[in-house]
Amino acid sequence: AAAVPRWPRGSGGGAADGDEAPKSPADPLSDDAMALPMSTLTSGKRRTYANRSTFQAHVCCVMDPLQVPRVLETLQGGERFRTVRHWPRAFRIISPFDGQVHEGCDDDGDPGAGEKILSLLTRMRLENLLLIVTRWDSGHTDRLGTELFKCVNEQCKDLLRELQQAVRASFPPEELLGTRSALGSGG
Repeated sequence: AAAVPRWPRGSGGGAADGDEAPKSPADPLSDDAMALPMSTLTSGKRRTYANRSTFQAHVCCVMDPLQVPRVLETLQGGERFRTVRHWPRAFRIISPFDGQVHEGCDDDGDPGAGEKILSLLTRMRLENLLLIVTRWDSGHTDRLGTELFKCVNEQCKDLLRELQQAVRASFPPEELLGTRSALGSGG
């Protein structure tokens, strides 16, 4: 039987008296648990390449592999995504409960694309993320060849770069590095 993840204290469903009794498993698909993936879901710029395929990358934080299909369903239900032909994706999660690495990918009709996305997450040492690339195209999948990987990779990297810049612009360097400022260390 697969291990059921347990949510940390303070997220609901624990012993109220503060003892260290095992907590009952929380539902990773509950509204509370899905708040993180849904609130962090971010889409990059849609781009049409010379090969007449249009790509767009999407990323969000996930804490459990069971959340991946729910995020995908939410995107697929969006009006502007009704004509998407392929949804290659990958996730990489370091469980906060047992420290185990959970990762997976799906090509969704774009052979090798999911693996390339997972490889990118691994190389960049990114954790607790789901990365999805949507592709609109009416041509035959095989006609793209290795150009498919170039487009998928470029879309993913562009979105991740944009997010990295946004994070850097939003937080002072000492917060990102986890260091205390000189002014705060005097007391």
